[in-house]
Amino acid sequence: MLGAKASKNSTLTLVFLSILKGIVGFYSGSSALIADAVHTSLDIFASFAVWVGLKLSLKGSEEKFPYGYYKADNLVSLLVSIIILFSGVELVREALLNITSPIELKLQGIALGTAIFSVIAMYALSQYKLRVGKLIDSQALIADAIHSYIDVFSSLIVVITIAGSILGVFWLDSAGVLVISVMIFKLGIGMARDSVLTLMDAWLDKDSIAKIRENVGSIQGIKRVDEIRLRKSGLVVFGEIEIEIEGDANLKRVEMLS
Repeated sequence: MLGAKASKNSTLTLVFLSILKGIVGFYSGSSALIADAVHTSLDIFASFAVWVGLKLSLKGSEEKFPYGYYKADNLVSLLVSIIILFSGVELVREALLNITSPIELKLQGIALGTAIFSVIAMYALSQYKLRVGKLIDSQALIADAIHSYIDVFSSLIVVITIAGSILGVFWLDSAGVLVISVMIFKLGIGMARDSVLTLMDAWLDKDSIAKIRENVGSIQGIKRVDEIRLRKSGLVVFGEIEIEIEGDANLKRVEMLS
């Protein structure tokens, strides 16, 4: 399954980045790099949660869950949005600490190189997960891809922090982190809202309703399309359509049109 494979690959990549940034941050004395390592470790949990959600959503139906476990994917999407909001709080906290505790780095070249490598790796990872998420139409994987894309900016903040430290300018980190935190809160709240609405069977894609009405209405034998009800459950969309047909409504004809 592409989604589960993408989440697994993402988790392994994030483990590597977290360990790398943690070690370099510790030996260089960069609190921002250490904070970014902690931030990345949160992403490991998020990617693992997405992987679990995708696995659960693929389980077959049973007596207790006759409609399957599809909504596990949407539950995980909500969890990821909460992690994004928590990450925003963490970044604000680090920004406030850096204002009062400016740092002087050791191993400046290695620290800067690690931060730049992290930016490139996180961007590549976000694009990979976004591509797979759109391919399989997984809300949770797309949410996780957006989270990884946000981490590109947090890693850029670390680059600016280290560059600023080298040049003796320490306030750049705090100002940038606060700006990125606002973006994180905005995306996190939006994703949480969409996840909750989906779990409540709200349908958010109004354009698809119009397309379905047009396509179904063009079928020969259908006189009018009345109500269309759709709901998303993980990777699956369930739908009901009420139509009025032309001519006799015998069972064989109704079944054919259905």
